[in-house]
Amino acid sequence: MIPCEYCGNEIRKDVKKCHFCGSFQGVKGLIAHWGNTISVLLALISILALLVPPAITALKGDYSDVSATIVDADFGNYEVLLTNIGNRPSVLISAGIEVKKEDDFIAFFSIDLGENNRKVIPENGSTYIYYSSDFFLPALADSLKDKTDLDELDESDCFLQIRFSQFNNEPEKKIIEYDCLFVSIDDQEIILEATKNGNPVPGLSTVKILGKKKFFLPTKESLSWARNQRKSELNADTPPPVR
Repeated sequence: MIPCEYCGNEIRKDVKKCHFCGSFQGVKGLIAHWGNTISVLLALISILALLVPPAITALKGDYSDVSATIVDADFGNYEVLLTNIGNRPSVLISAGIEVKKEDDFIAFFSIDLGENNRKVIPENGSTYIYYSSDFFLPALADSLKDKTDLDELDESDCFLQIRFSQFNNEPEKKIIEYDCLFVSIDDQEIILEATKNGNPVPGLSTVKILGKKKFFLPTKESLSWARNQRKSELNADTPPPVR
C-alpha cells in the first residue's frame, strides 16, 4: 500500500486512480492536477502579449528608437546598419566621421547620403548606409589589420555620428566610438595631388574588397614617399640663412 499523492489515503500500489479523492497518480495525475493552472497561465500570457504593446504606446506615445551598427569600414567604403525598434518611422538627416587622437580633433568626414539625402528608417525595420570614396577614409582597425602592412600607423579614435529626426520632428544624434587606422590629411593631400596629375606614387595600389568599389590602399612605401615629399616642399619654402 502507498499513500495517494494528493489526499494521502492509502491505496494499492498498482492503481492509477485514487478511489478516495479521484485523483490520477503519476505523470497523468500531475498533468491533470496542474492542467487548469497551466491553461490559466497560458491564457494570461496571451492576453498580456496583446495588451503590452498598446500599453507601451499609450505611455510613451508615438516614437522612434534608432540604433546604428558599423558592418564594415575600410579605407574606401563604409557600410552602416540603421535599426529602428520604435513604432513610428524616423528620417536620417546626416552622417559623418570624426577623428581624434588623445581627445585632440584631427579631421571630420561628411558621409554623402546620395540623391535621396533624407533616408527613411521604417518602424520596426532597418536600412543601410553605403558610402564609397576614392581616397582614404578612417578604416575600422580590426577589419584591416591583416590586410595592410601599416603596423607603423597609429590607431586613432573615430566617432561615427548619425543624426536623424524623430517622428515628432525632434532631432537626435547617435555616436559610435571605434578604433580606426587613419592616414593624415597632409599625406592624403600629397598623394591625391600626385594621382590627379598622373604622377606615380611608389607603393600605392588600388584594391577591390568583396566586390566593392576600388579604392587606394596605403602602404608604408607610399606614406614614406608622401612624408619625404612634404619635407622637400618645406625645405624649398624655407629661405636660406642670412650670412
